[in-house]
Amino acid sequence: YDYRERWERASVFKERADFPIHIGFEFNASCNLKCPMCTWSAESVVPGKDFWMDFDFFKKIIDEGIEHGLSAVGFDWVNEPLIRRDLPKFVAYARDAGVIDLIIHTNGTLLTKSMSERLIDAGLTRMMVSLDALTQETYDQIRVGSNMGKVVKNVHQFLEARTQRGSRLPLLSVNFVLMSLNEHELKEFVEHWTEYVDFFSIQQYIN
Repeated sequence: YDYRERWERASVFKERADFPIHIGFEFNASCNLKCPMCTWSAESVVPGKDFWMDFDFFKKIIDEGIEHGLSAVGFDWVNEPLIRRDLPKFVAYARDAGVIDLIIHTNGTLLTKSMSERLIDAGLTRMMVSLDALTQETYDQIRVGSNMGKVVKNVHQFLEARTQRGSRLPLLSVNFVLMSLNEHELKEFVEHWTEYVDFFSIQQYIN
């Protein structure tokens, strides 16, 4: 509770922490989609593995952070984190070091059964999957390069793996960036996914 209270105070500028409460990491500067509302739709050059974050460097940051009250870690920024097959190793290290909240945003294309199981076992606390649509037609306009059927299957596979392990974590969210392309589907989107997910993240698109 102390962590969330600190987060709330910081978010409304009632408190200025000496050290970040939350750190977002960019482990790989790359994505496998070209969504129109993302900068990757305009990128022509994708940095290679030489630009991927080193595990030892990550450990150094986490170890220092824990000493100063670091409580939450995001395993992505403007990228697709599951491109890193070794990502569960990073999650497990942060958990074992004492980080409370361990969060991933993903487009879900690489959320295989094996990856789901490894992330659950590593101690991930929140999994946020960006879908942005209910129908194939709308999805194809937004999640360019993806496969809606595959992603939906991956999400349900993740839920099955969580149930099989008897775990409540990680909590699952499906994300919806509200824009003119998909606004007509929001109500039905929420109604459809309410049965399966723990919460929703609905964001307003800024042109």
